[in-house]
Amino acid sequence: MDDKHVRMIEDIHTALVGNDYNDEGLIKKVSKIETKVNTHDTMFKVGAGIIAFLTGVAAFWNDIKSIF
Repeated sequence: MDDKHVRMIEDIHTALVGNDYNDEGLIKKVSKIETKVNTHDTMFKVGAGIIAFLTGVAAFWNDIKSIF
């Protein structure tokens, strides 16, 4: 391979992994984004569950009140 191709491969490696000056390449950035998305999805599911529970309580409020 000539120097041009070697330089291109080094640039790609630097973009993906990082270098001595900046160790945060695309791979680490994508993993951080995946972590944030998973956290957001979990929070969304918990919120949807709370809303569903409160809707169920509101729908059957008279029945629940008559039990107690």
